[in-house]
Amino acid sequence: MGHLQFHNKKPMKNKLFYLALAGCLIAFGISSYTAVSRLRQLDQPDSSSPESTASLSQVDKTVSDVPYPSSPETPDSATDVTVSDDAVLTEPAEYFLLPLTGEVLKDFDSETLQYSETYKDWRLHLGVDLSAAVGDAVTAAANGTVEDIYADPQWGTVVVIDHGNSLMLFYCGLNQTPTVQIGQSVKAGDQLGVVDTIPCESVEQPHLHLSAEQDGVPVSPLAVMGLMG
Repeated sequence: MGHLQFHNKKPMKNKLFYLALAGCLIAFGISSYTAVSRLRQLDQPDSSSPESTASLSQVDKTVSDVPYPSSPETPDSATDVTVSDDAVLTEPAEYFLLPLTGEVLKDFDSETLQYSETYKDWRLHLGVDLSAAVGDAVTAAANGTVEDIYADPQWGTVVVIDHGNSLMLFYCGLNQTPTVQIGQSVKAGDQLGVVDTIPCESVEQPHLHLSAEQDGVPVSPLAVMGLMG
């Protein structure tokens, strides 16, 4: 009768168990390493990404069109004022002379009406009439600058002189071609032209009509010139 032989299978089972366990540990290690590597890659900027490239280029970009001066202005340069060469600065006249030696025919009056022989009515007389003959020389009453020259339908040829201190004198009824030009500087006694015709006072004897404005307001020429009585 033959003998039955029994083999012990426990050592084989133990060996397979350890082999399986080792395989699991190796797989776990590989997966962990892969995960850590991916996390590290996320922390590093991708040079091929358009967004990262744009951000880097913005940092390195030099801005050249900023609207600010390269160096700050000093207070002195900020307050400097440049005066044009064409500007005419008229100093106040120091003294005045009568434009001619005639007597006063009609004085300035801004309140009482005076009779006009030419218009046959009563009106204010905002100037002074100095008697003269046609052709008599009319001179500047003081130093100043010729502000304007124009032909007026009522007052004839008018020469306007800025005598400084906001004082303008209007020399009315001169000849059509005065001896001065606009912008010209004149001194007291310089000839401006000669006596001619004043249309609105043509019926009266020949004379110079002189009017004045201080700050644009009509004033007595003789009073503002300090030549009254």
